[in-house]
Amino acid sequence: MLSLMGLGCSGMTSGNAQAESIRSGRSIQLDGFLIDWQEKTRHQWAGSATWFWDAAATPEGVAGYFTNQWASCSSWTMYVVVRGLSRPSWEMKASKGNAHSDWYRTRFIYHDGVNAITLEWLIPWDSLAVDSCGAYAIHIAGYSDCGDSLASLHLTGNIHALTRKISLLRMFAVRLIVIAILLGFFIGLQFVDRQKTRRRGSLRRSA
Repeated sequence: MLSLMGLGCSGMTSGNAQAESIRSGRSIQLDGFLIDWQEKTRHQWAGSATWFWDAAATPEGVAGYFTNQWASCSSWTMYVVVRGLSRPSWEMKASKGNAHSDWYRTRFIYHDGVNAITLEWLIPWDSLAVDSCGAYAIHIAGYSDCGDSLASLHLTGNIHALTRKISLLRMFAVRLIVIAILLGFFIGLQFVDRQKTRRRGSLRRSA
């Protein structure tokens, strides 16, 4: 379905004007209910008025979702190709009923004559081709059994951005722990000092 060109490290993102950058995020719960996603970060799929998507690099891999709450066709297939790998494209199939595999979950609801379709996915890091600069790319296209199609979605990211974010979060956590220890030590000293002051006051009164 999709063809890939071998791109160099420096030309990963510059050769495709339609490329979308993948942001860094936290771990997600893969369940198809989009609990870990925020509506404000989602994107409208180019050329479609009803399909939306979002994607983020997480510690486990690149996660994302596609959703259409007003789909006219009930059966869709998304084809995912990872740049730099020769393996066949991965397929995500969404139709009536909820489906799942090791790397994606779907949720289907029929209401008011239309179909609400959600596909949530996670591609592990060991299934992505990351070049020497830390760059990677994912190509996605969608087709329905009714003959509809979605424009090819080209996602690019850099694993170094995620590792930097994780390092900053760890440094922040360490600083919070150090501050908490120092604060506890200070409160303990204050408590001991008050106890000594009270004892001296009691001795004076008893004398």
